[in-house]
Amino acid sequence: MKINKPVKKVFVAQRASLGDTLLSTPTLRAIKEKYPESRTIFLASPSARDILEGHPYVDELIVYEKGDRVFPIIKKIWRSDFALILDYHYRSSLFSWLARIPVRIGRSPLNKSFLTHQVLGTPSSDVYEAENTLAVARYAGIDTMNYKLVMAPLKALEQEKADRLLRTAGIDIEKDKLVVLAPYSLSDLKDWPEENYRQVIGFLKKHGYKPVLVGGKEHRSRASGFRGVYNFVGDTNIRETAYLISLAELVICGCTSVLHFAATTSTKAVAIYGPTTPVQWAPRQGCTPISKFLDCSPCYNTGRECERDKLCVRLVTAEEVMREVSQILKL
Repeated sequence: MKINKPVKKVFVAQRASLGDTLLSTPTLRAIKEKYPESRTIFLASPSARDILEGHPYVDELIVYEKGDRVFPIIKKIWRSDFALILDYHYRSSLFSWLARIPVRIGRSPLNKSFLTHQVLGTPSSDVYEAENTLAVARYAGIDTMNYKLVMAPLKALEQEKADRLLRTAGIDIEKDKLVVLAPYSLSDLKDWPEENYRQVIGFLKKHGYKPVLVGGKEHRSRASGFRGVYNFVGDTNIRETAYLISLAELVICGCTSVLHFAATTSTKAVAIYGPTTPVQWAPRQGCTPISKFLDCSPCYNTGRECERDKLCVRLVTAEEVMREVSQILKL
């Protein structure tokens, strides 16, 4: 379809995870390229605030969680020219309907009654997720081949804090060679065994690299068992973590938002995949994914018990990862 009138205001909803939100940024760029004079209003979850606050392609950010007042949101998005519902939340499409937005495009069958146009089919695991997201925008005649992910810029105070954290830990950002490791994700089933990370950490130190651990506050207690590393787990916000990554020569992690942070800073990464597939979730540039495609994977079983005790993740050995690291760092 085509939008046959001047576009002044666009409503975009994506209330999913940090990674999903970052993977929506090529769509935001495409909107601005298509309608440079338009105003983009983005509805996001609280966890994504640091990604989007001050973002170059977001004119107004609405952070919403269940229980917040709805009327102020409806007022802000009232009669936008069109809405792109990128998530699968019932309320996102409901808000667009209540705001009398004439063109409401989305994908989820759950939202069908509130949409004027539904993109057929479900996101493909054989396609990069940023392109899956763009399928909704393409329905409105918006497209791009630029899949570069973009995060809101670092604030001066945040950089000062991160630099001070590094100096206090004894890291010289001008001289030291850093490798960032993110051992944890939102699901234990995606996490590579800690013992494997310890082997890789020892390998990195042997070759003169300083291993830096990052992660959320919820992972702080789990990460306390690591020794001989610079452990900043729980100490940095999202933009500060991305800044640390920008100073590193490599990131090693699983299928987690940290991998997408690396993509925003063009930092190379080695990523271990298990129940999810790198075809859909690995950045298109600078990422070396390692995955064991078993008869049961990808299964996307990230919230339940695994009958095979995470075999798909456990089969990836420390030696395999160290081999890829050696090639990238030219060790």
